[in-house]
Amino acid sequence: MKLIITLITLTLLSFHAVGQDQDLHLKDLEALNLALQKTPGYRDQIRGERKKAYDLLFQELKSASIGPSALDTFYHFSRLLGPIRDMHLGFWQVWDRTVSMDKLQDSAYISAYQHTPAFKKVSFVTLNLDSLQHALQKMPLDSIEGIYSAGKFGTVGIFRTKVRDSLVAACLSPGFRNSRPGEIFGIFREHSKDKFRGVYVSPITKSLIYSRDIGFQKGIFSRLELRKPGASTRAELWNTKPFTYGKLSGKFQYLHLGSFQSSNSNLKVAKAFHDQVKDSLSAPDLIVDLRGNSGGGDRCSEQFLKLIRTYARHGRVHILVNRFVMSNAEQFTLKLKGRKNVKVYGETTAGVIAYGKNYGDPVTLPSGRFQLYNTDMKDTGNYLRYEEVGIAPDIPLNESSDWISQVMALIGI
Repeated sequence: MKLIITLITLTLLSFHAVGQDQDLHLKDLEALNLALQKTPGYRDQIRGERKKAYDLLFQELKSASIGPSALDTFYHFSRLLGPIRDMHLGFWQVWDRTVSMDKLQDSAYISAYQHTPAFKKVSFVTLNLDSLQHALQKMPLDSIEGIYSAGKFGTVGIFRTKVRDSLVAACLSPGFRNSRPGEIFGIFREHSKDKFRGVYVSPITKSLIYSRDIGFQKGIFSRLELRKPGASTRAELWNTKPFTYGKLSGKFQYLHLGSFQSSNSNLKVAKAFHDQVKDSLSAPDLIVDLRGNSGGGDRCSEQFLKLIRTYARHGRVHILVNRFVMSNAEQFTLKLKGRKNVKVYGETTAGVIAYGKNYGDPVTLPSGRFQLYNTDMKDTGNYLRYEEVGIAPDIPLNESSDWISQVMALIGI
């Protein structure tokens, strides 16, 4: 990809905001800084030398020139979140909440959208797309660079730039007419091996979103729903039901705990499921499948924690986790990991564990363009060492065969 990297010229940092625009940028940046300083992650971590580095970054961002596009501005602001290890923090561009998949198929809506400033001021890569596509087609499955399917939204090309550890994603073939070939879909920086932070564009609303939780593994960019042709994994499990119980054999029982959300509706379903299975767990081995559980709260998970701890007094517990297990589900895993008769299998979890949000709306910056999803829950469990890192399994599983079958084979069933 040496040819490609020498050709790319992004719009980022290539123009200058002046006058009223600059004043607006500064007000937004200062408001973002103040809001971040109130978060528990900032208070826990930004001290001493880290505080000096954060303050220097803030001053650099205040004095730097910003390009004219929303992408330029948003990417610039998003850098202020980088020093704070808090995966629950969110930052996004305010979007039209009436936009839906149905509208993307409405010719009248698309025609009107194509005349808006938002459509006309989208950032593009300035290189030959045919040359780019030709070069990316040669990339192997395990290379980060290459052509990815975005499902209904078309194809995306991802390639490295001159900047160390940086990637750009560009739309190659749009699935809907709210996008065009060559549009910048995302800009990412690698902060550890195969893990990225960056900014990407929602393919539905075309709003900008900051993410520090983007991972690459064997042709798949998680969180962005991007896959190379031929990329597949048996690590994923997406079940339409939040809870499932089953008997796999005379010696194995199975629980899928897919959500610990504390909404009234989920709490009701969780309680009914708990009451249904609490007196049924009698097999020598129990698989507890947490794959895809994005967390929730103790109000939901605590009943299952007590149930499994009780079971582990006489039976063996085998917990399945993947990269989509996060937050309260990760805390749940740690409370069981290392206990007698408990083993954790699979792959490293998401590392979205230390903080959270209980109350209040996101903070809207003065311009009304951007919002910060600010956290308010402290790290009461000393989980910071797992933030951004995740929880490693006791026994890794491969992605090429069924995980439940692998566990049963490992223990000789």
